[in-house]
Amino acid sequence: MDFNVASEGKPGQYRLDTVLYFHRPFGVLTDVFDQMRPQGMKQAVYKISLYFDDKLYYQTVFDTIDFATQRVVNLEYDYLEAVKDNKYVRRLFHEKGDDFAGSHYYHSVNGIFGKKRKESIGIHEGKIIAEDAFGNSSVLTFTFMWGPENYIYKLDSISTAPPESTFFYFTPVKDYEKLSIDSVAVFLNRGERWGRVLNAKVTYFKNGQLKCKVIGQSVHSAVLRLMAFKNGALIRDNIFNGILKKGKTTTTLSYQIVDDGLLITLDVEARKGSESRIELYYKGSLLGTEYPQYFNMKKYICFIPPLKKYAHIDRIGYSMSKDTNYATKYVDSLRIYLVGLKDNQKINFDKNCYMVLNKNNFYEPRYIEVKKNRIITRNILGLNSDHYRIFPEAFVCRNDFDITLKLSSKNKLNPKSGICWLDEEKNRWVWLDNVYKDNVLQAKTYGGGSFAAVYDFEPPKMKILSIADRKTYYNLRPSIDVFISDTLSGIEDDRSIVIKLDGQWMIPEYDPEKKLCTTRPLKPLKPGKHHLGVEVTDRAGNIAEQYLNFYVAVKKNRRKH
Repeated sequence: MDFNVASEGKPGQYRLDTVLYFHRPFGVLTDVFDQMRPQGMKQAVYKISLYFDDKLYYQTVFDTIDFATQRVVNLEYDYLEAVKDNKYVRRLFHEKGDDFAGSHYYHSVNGIFGKKRKESIGIHEGKIIAEDAFGNSSVLTFTFMWGPENYIYKLDSISTAPPESTFFYFTPVKDYEKLSIDSVAVFLNRGERWGRVLNAKVTYFKNGQLKCKVIGQSVHSAVLRLMAFKNGALIRDNIFNGILKKGKTTTTLSYQIVDDGLLITLDVEARKGSESRIELYYKGSLLGTEYPQYFNMKKYICFIPPLKKYAHIDRIGYSMSKDTNYATKYVDSLRIYLVGLKDNQKINFDKNCYMVLNKNNFYEPRYIEVKKNRIITRNILGLNSDHYRIFPEAFVCRNDFDITLKLSSKNKLNPKSGICWLDEEKNRWVWLDNVYKDNVLQAKTYGGGSFAAVYDFEPPKMKILSIADRKTYYNLRPSIDVFISDTLSGIEDDRSIVIKLDGQWMIPEYDPEKKLCTTRPLKPLKPGKHHLGVEVTDRAGNIAEQYLNFYVAVKKNRRKH
């Protein structure tokens, strides 16, 4: 959730402008950065502390030199925000597999409020303190309400009275009074909207019980819920009426694989609310049935955590009724897998392409989905295979995993292709760490997205910067600087660069970020003509060469008279 933050009038003092309500355990993400000066470069905050009710729940300190080079950084930051270029969203709770020594959680709850459900119902205070290495700090405070695990008010009974009055009676849960609720109202659902029912009246009793009187001809089919209010906070409570046994069949299903499960959404064209059902299959066998949560008349949401019984899903059925005799629609030809539970898990895209996954590739079990798009115009697109996709597009891995691709035909150009990942934001292929042998490519990757075998026919680009052909230099140990870049497969390492001076091999030092290779003669050169040759080979075997002659001379000193 995102919230507006208001300044409290003092430098570095902030407060959320909304009172929050939670009845499920929750963790906190914070978008925070440090600047040495206004408009200066943004950098990571040195220290962040999270408090609930003045008790320290989580603290992280970035004082480990190699932190940025460790993959665990993906767990300290919110990875999905980072790949969207929101690079400063920090995670203030512990994720499984995060062994970064600078982060600590307290009270055995991993920084998660309500994890053991020992917190008292009622008002609580949260506080985030961000500090730089010089002791300067900013503080964000927020107020929230912690409620019972399910609903505050339970429907006890319903009665009707002529001519069009319906009465609903409710009893609150234990300790409800700690919420100090100001008022309760009845809301009606129409399409995507919830609004107050004007012809509804709520009566309060001393023991906390409620009576709601609703006037209308078709109350039985009206979706009603209780909304409670406290200091501006809105508490969405019990949906207590109008959910029919059967609903419209004009429904479409969509799904999304998220970090901690499978999120299924039903979009419904209906003017009434009803029950619903999700069925999960593999090879014609029903694996299990789930029941979506009613969001509104147009949307039902079902979240499925990683479960062993759903290790492979190829079909999802959905119906607007819990009655299995009612109409069921299906989404077929799915290839959803649960990974991270076992070693040597082989997942085939087709007969030519597969990946092998192990438990240590992931921090915890998760769902992935694979798809294949057949490419007919491969040569035009510079491809040497079909197009393979892994969903979600981005997810955190503990270790790289292998993708193997057998090329469909044998030809002498196959060694010039490699498995690549598509950077959709920049619209370019990125060459992975490939091995080619016997018409088979194997590469390592660390996440989802689009993959294909791509040809690289272009040689590297190269230019000798410090030495020019036929020029004379008065330095007997001249620096040899060469600009080297490659559009696709790239330069593997210094061994791909051969620099020879007068036939003698020189030791190259290549900086891939600056795209600069430098070297220098170990001994002073003799005055006169010298020959320089540079040969660069990219990962696809394309070669770029440049040769030139130059001269060195000793500069004569002028005599003083």
